[in-house]
Amino acid sequence: MSTTDPSLNEPERDDYGEPRPAPQSVGHPPALLFMFWGEFAERASYYGMRTILFLYLTSQFNLSDAVAGSTYSYFKAACYFLPLLGGYLADRFFGKYWTIVGFSVPYVAGQLLIGFADQYTIFVALALLAAGSGVIKPNISALLGQTYDQKRPGNGILRASAFMWFYFSVNLGATISMALLPWVRDRYGYKAAFLIPASLMALALFIFALGKRHYARETVGPAPPSTPEGRALRWKVLKGLFGIFFLMIFFWVPYEHNDNLWIAFARDRLDLTLPGWLGGVTLSPDHFQWVNGALILVLVPASLWFWPKVDPTGQRFPHTIKILM
Repeated sequence: MSTTDPSLNEPERDDYGEPRPAPQSVGHPPALLFMFWGEFAERASYYGMRTILFLYLTSQFNLSDAVAGSTYSYFKAACYFLPLLGGYLADRFFGKYWTIVGFSVPYVAGQLLIGFADQYTIFVALALLAAGSGVIKPNISALLGQTYDQKRPGNGILRASAFMWFYFSVNLGATISMALLPWVRDRYGYKAAFLIPASLMALALFIFALGKRHYARETVGPAPPSTPEGRALRWKVLKGLFGIFFLMIFFWVPYEHNDNLWIAFARDRLDLTLPGWLGGVTLSPDHFQWVNGALILVLVPASLWFWPKVDPTGQRFPHTIKILM
């Protein structure tokens, strides 16, 4: 008779009674494919719209550069503030998946409306876009991380690689749309140009929804009571994040002028005609924004190759140190 306890052969189960994936699981889970292409389409939609927005406000609505720049800045501020609301709604009420799906609908509506807006409905369109983009933004990356915690537990290197590819998808979509939209606008007008971001956002929603069964299972509701040790750890993490954010301000303050102040500068003070050996084409003043994304497309694969060579275990250089560097 065997003296082995049969329960020892049972697989470890999660909170839902499902068998946990073996820690030695290798390769990215299918969820990455849906998130990669969904994020690609959504960021192409968002950054394509932003690329031509400033000149749209000044040329179609006759706003001064100062008023258009202020309007644009308030819009972007809302996009960066509303993730706080998005995280709260997802964690307490709807879950990340349904928050993303639900707020994608006004996002698509805003993209459709903006190309046909008048001097009043333009602000409605911008509000819908800020709500959609802002609320969605924190949840898609959090859902990606949660999915890897459940599907590939303990595999920090694979998880970091997933976020690298996720970031690559952001810049791939942004680069293509930022290069394409000014060209479409110049040839076919703003209405045709804005239909492209609207179509891309609808595609992003479709792709993301297709992958639902591959995403992490979510528990929604109030956070459990925190212990003194948990609160101390939370403040320690937040202090480190605030330190990183403080340093990043010095990059983002000049960078966030690239799609308003620097467009006006290029329009008024640069010779936008390329030399004859480059075709002699005259560029639009907002046709330079794709360069940043293109450089990232080069640097992300380089980072994916470089860091495993330098730090195969991922222990010598934590992610915070990489960000600081």
